[in-house]
Amino acid sequence: MPSACTARPPPSVWSSDRSWAVLLVELDIAGIGWRAVFAINVPIGVAALLAVRRVPATRAGAKPGFDLKGTALFGVTMVCVLALVVAGPDLGWPLWLWSLLLVAAAGALALTRVERGLEARGGSPLLSPTVLSHPGMRRGLAAMVPFSAGFGAFLFVYALVAQGHFGFDGLESGGGLAPFAVAFFAVTLFTPRIAAALGARIVTLGACVQGAGLLLLALVIRFGWPHPSLTLVLAGIGLYGVGAALTGPTLFRMILADVPPAQAGMGSGVLVTSQQMATALGATVGGTLYLSMTDWQSTMPAAVAVLALLACCSVIVLVISLKLPDPR
Repeated sequence: MPSACTARPPPSVWSSDRSWAVLLVELDIAGIGWRAVFAINVPIGVAALLAVRRVPATRAGAKPGFDLKGTALFGVTMVCVLALVVAGPDLGWPLWLWSLLLVAAAGALALTRVERGLEARGGSPLLSPTVLSHPGMRRGLAAMVPFSAGFGAFLFVYALVAQGHFGFDGLESGGGLAPFAVAFFAVTLFTPRIAAALGARIVTLGACVQGAGLLLLALVIRFGWPHPSLTLVLAGIGLYGVGAALTGPTLFRMILADVPPAQAGMGSGVLVTSQQMATALGATVGGTLYLSMTDWQSTMPAAVAVLALLACCSVIVLVISLKLPDPR
């Protein structure tokens, strides 16, 4: 990060990884500040409504029901886990707060029984046991969860360091992620060819490249603090983007490849739900770890600790990738 930015008073730690969102925040339309980011969804929603008129009409053989019990149990389980991580540092980790883990475990067990029973009766469960039983789905999700969790933690903690320590504003913070975006876009153009040549080893390669990017960032921050080399930081971010491009799209294809066409919608729902919850959990855990450590240490060891956590996620993805089915 440029040392010139350290002289600025640190602005709000809120940030967005979307360049348009950052631009809207900087413009401060009508004085509403960060709330303008929600305006992004308006043109997208209008375009979707116009486009859906061209989609051919399809009808299912039976109208799917709403899994109220499964949704409630899933929500309780995730809220308990997130509440523990978020509230723990502020409350001092009291014993009663740890009891939420027991509630989450009970909710997960009850969710499993409810979903199995509903599917056995011919219903439409939120998390279908049959869909989850496919090897590609099961192993792919096992890799997608740590991958998405690491991605969420990386973006969130990056914003905290860039704005809270180096004094970047929202636009500058978003611009620092340009190497990630450019690398991700460029590499995804070639991932089908790479996957055709390497098979499942493309995920292994992606995990290794991500790990290399994280290692580079950790070393640059550790030995270059408080004025790490901007070039090396951007190089590390770019490597992380290359690894994400090799891993993420391939995992999507692997996860859905084994799902029968009749269960494609349910499989996609399970995939997206798992991805979003893992991303939120990663941002929560990574952000909590970083903020907890900065309360009693400097920014540097806290940032290195988070990078070490992300490296562990990459190692988990690497190990799981060795048993993934061939996507070719």
